[in-house]
Amino acid sequence: MSGKTTGWIKLYSKFTEWEWYHDVNCRVTFLHLLLSVNYKPSRFEGKTIPAGSRVCGYPSLAEEIGISVRALRTVFSKLKATGELTVKTHPKYSVVSITNWEKYQGIDRQASPEVTGERQASDRRATTSKEDNNTIPNGIDTPGDVRGILFQDGLASLKRQTGQPDRTCRGIIGKWLKASDDDCAKVLTAINQAEADRVFDPVAWITKAVEPKKLTARQKWGPI
Repeated sequence: MSGKTTGWIKLYSKFTEWEWYHDVNCRVTFLHLLLSVNYKPSRFEGKTIPAGSRVCGYPSLAEEIGISVRALRTVFSKLKATGELTVKTHPKYSVVSITNWEKYQGIDRQASPEVTGERQASDRRATTSKEDNNTIPNGIDTPGDVRGILFQDGLASLKRQTGQPDRTCRGIIGKWLKASDDDCAKVLTAINQAEADRVFDPVAWITKAVEPKKLTARQKWGPI
């Protein structure tokens, strides 16, 4: 698929008022989906995957996020029940869509992504690519990013769990980002999950959680 690019998403402080914000798995799953859905339509195995959607299955998505398949099923039940997500199932995979994604985006489809990004950059410091223009429901005018949450909430959590100073914990997070190909959402998820589960050795547990894992083709694309 070609609808994905690197860049930023828009994230607003009112996200902390979202009804699922204090549910760690719901929060990090929704953030991960914002980071990984298409910013424009793409093709996959003869089908069009629209903007604001992505192809996945429970095993592959759970691995990306760093939670169990069982936990992910629970998250999807909650987010579908409150209308945050919709899921269309195909024989070999599923297409997950963020509800009202384009409304939150505010993208002018008559302009190219590049032109749209240039216009937004002048007044909102937005960028031009997929993740560059995603927004969270309840949009207001105080932007942030997942990396900022990681180095604020995630850092504070890691310091609580390890008792290590700020500088040491920042270095540990840096190593995890390198191991996970700079996947801030995955690292943040692992840190939060370790604290929620009160694991005995959080550094070792999180290190294992963020390491890339190999899946068979069947495991990777199994439908949700």
